[in-house]
Amino acid sequence: MEDVDTPDTVRNLISGGTQRTVVQARTVQLGFSPSCPFPDDAKTDDLALLESRWGEDTLRLAPPGPLPYDLLLQSGAHRLAPAIRRFEDYGFDVPLRAPHRPDELDEQLLSSFGPCSWFDLSVGDTMPFAYLVVAARSVLRPPAELAERLMTYGLTVSCTDLPAGLSAADAHELLLDSKFDETYMSVSDELTWQDLLRRAGELNATLEQVVQWLAELGIPVPDIGEQLRRALARVPRPLGVNCRRE
Repeated sequence: MEDVDTPDTVRNLISGGTQRTVVQARTVQLGFSPSCPFPDDAKTDDLALLESRWGEDTLRLAPPGPLPYDLLLQSGAHRLAPAIRRFEDYGFDVPLRAPHRPDELDEQLLSSFGPCSWFDLSVGDTMPFAYLVVAARSVLRPPAELAERLMTYGLTVSCTDLPAGLSAADAHELLLDSKFDETYMSVSDELTWQDLLRRAGELNATLEQVVQWLAELGIPVPDIGEQLRRALARVPRPLGVNCRRE
């Protein structure tokens, strides 16, 4: 049988419940070339690392990643260092520095259940400053201070302070997605130019300014020009009228 790319994931290898050499030998026997690192002291207890409390699918999780932050930070700041080492034992790339002596702010930030959202982010991704604007209200610290603390962990933040011309109150209003349940924009949201126009009107700002603010805050912004061209293409035109200039 020809070798093919291995489908091995950490969960598959650990859950086998057999010794490392037996698992690898059996994998090769089946025609696969095992590329998933497997430490000598691997044990089924390590499966706890892959149990997402958010119900995320971790079956396809394999080194070197990407490794979701929500998974890495489930144990909190005080257990982050051993979690990082264990994921690295399995071959994951984890460019994150755990604080040596976590304080209260570290605990608040480095938790998948804390005020700082890690939603839809993987290790190595840039932290949107928008998430820190929202977290700042809960921890009663300026968002710039939160950005400074995150950078001590080795993270990259989309900006280090509020964009020029945007106050903390207006930034909060800009990012608010629903006033009913107090949800906020995330990196996975797909904004439309209508969304941007509405927010520009609420803040008495130009569309260009809102687009610039959101980009600096780390929120993906659509190509407004392309969206307008698509919208105009769907507008009915009178028969016999050619809008193109010769």
